[in-house]
Amino acid sequence: MAAFGHFVSDETKRKIGLGNSKALKGRKISKNVRDKISKALQGHRAWNKGKKTPESVKEKISKSLIGRAIRGSGWHHSEEYRIRKSLMHRGNKSHFWKGGLTAKSKIIRNSSEFKLWREAIFSRDDWTCQNCRKRNGSELHPHHIKSFSEYPQFRFVVNNGITLCLDCHKALHRPLAEMRKP
Repeated sequence: MAAFGHFVSDETKRKIGLGNSKALKGRKISKNVRDKISKALQGHRAWNKGKKTPESVKEKISKSLIGRAIRGSGWHHSEEYRIRKSLMHRGNKSHFWKGGLTAKSKIIRNSSEFKLWREAIFSRDDWTCQNCRKRNGSELHPHHIKSFSEYPQFRFVVNNGITLCLDCHKALHRPLAEMRKP
């Protein structure tokens, strides 16, 4: 490859890249230097300025983005996609796999089925604590009316859940914890 009229070896390219990354790491460019760069670039046109993107390219981009969430736009992955993604990285297919050390309750609470149940509860209750009616800025928790551990058949039944804020959820469980103490 030629750089400024000279052929540069791969080793030299690697050294230049390494030197540039070290030289610029953590540095802030002063206002004076930014002004000089801005002035030097005035009058230069971007390589794609005024060029139209062909319709075929627009269609390819559109097809590749189907089903993907766009950050900050309020879009979300579909339920089908989330379930497929969850199954792809479950168990020994996950890079976090340590031979089945995770507790069963933790596996269930991290499952896509639990997350969908949780969202259904919040949506039904209009994202509002059903005890104190807090809405904005409060951390919401789904609460099982019939115990998660004692009634496994009701774990994902939407009517067995209620939306509570963190404080109300703690207050609800506090008497139970005190009763269990010897």
